[in-house]
Amino acid sequence: MNNSNKIEITNKQLMFSLISIILGTSLLSLPRLAAAEAGQDAWISVIIGALAPLLIILTTILLFTRFPGYNFYQICKSILGKYLGRIPLIIYAIYGLFFCSIISRNFSSMLDTYILPETPEYVKIVLLLLAGLYIVLSGIKVVARFNELTFYILLALLIIILPSLREAQWTFLLPVAGTPVVKLLSGSLTTAMAFTGMEYLLVLYPFVKDKKKAAKSSVFALAISTVIYLYTTIISIAVFGPYSIKRHIWPVLVLLKVTDIPVLERLEFFFILIYIGVIFRPIMNQLFASSYFASQAFGIKEFRRTAVPVVIIIYALALIPPNITDTFRYMDYVGILGMLIGIGLPTILLLLSIVFKKGANMNDQS
Repeated sequence: MNNSNKIEITNKQLMFSLISIILGTSLLSLPRLAAAEAGQDAWISVIIGALAPLLIILTTILLFTRFPGYNFYQICKSILGKYLGRIPLIIYAIYGLFFCSIISRNFSSMLDTYILPETPEYVKIVLLLLAGLYIVLSGIKVVARFNELTFYILLALLIIILPSLREAQWTFLLPVAGTPVVKLLSGSLTTAMAFTGMEYLLVLYPFVKDKKKAAKSSVFALAISTVIYLYTTIISIAVFGPYSIKRHIWPVLVLLKVTDIPVLERLEFFFILIYIGVIFRPIMNQLFASSYFASQAFGIKEFRRTAVPVVIIIYALALIPPNITDTFRYMDYVGILGMLIGIGLPTILLLLSIVFKKGANMNDQS
């Protein structure tokens, strides 16, 4: 068993870790993506979209409750056997590679647009991944503590966009619920993908010290993430309108251009420099998840031995998208894959455990 299994994290750290992996570059682009489908009712689509990760929490908690004391690999091995039980871990690890690569490339494009246009793409990606590798090699406890620390930095950054409300026209949010149902549901699919990362609960749950409160902490993480998405979406639409917002790739960053703080000029530069610590978190967390599951799938006792090869693969994948348009297209694919894995893996395993009467309390001899 991996040595990391002996380390425990608190429910508070679980909550902040889930928030950290959910709120990445999607936080800056979600208002545009949601408004493109649902118009002024984009905020309603955000609420509906939050139901998908709620299903992930439910199925994951039920699965681990059926196998108390087991980690995800032990559950898979108990249900599917020694060799087939490795397949779900490999699937998640591969997904994590694509997740990290597309987030890295997206953030590199953002730096290219605003503050580092002359710096080669590969340099920015390498530095980002090396920073993630440094923390991941310290173990899950350090990763969880970093998630908690940077959450408060995110809150400070969100406060910075409040002065932009002086330019808000609240009539842009009217009429409420005036969007056709089909468009509203289409927007909900887009916003649901913005919650990609909740599947990280499959990795974190075995590390949680007080597992009885894990469900509550996970729901709190989802609620806080939803409120933050609503906050940025409502402000962005109120300032730009449901149609003009479509012209901005990262509307939350553009909000800073209409924010006037006497001491600071070009506030978006200041925001991005600090936001590096925020955008870095999903990469760091998913890098740990891929390394951890890959080590278990291939029978490597120490997950740190797989971390470096994982980073190299992520770097290679991050250079594939030729431009920002393709990057966002690939992000959609990763979001869909994340939802399928988050809902599909625990649901299938839970159903199989019921059908084949597998469980830690059922004298399972697998």
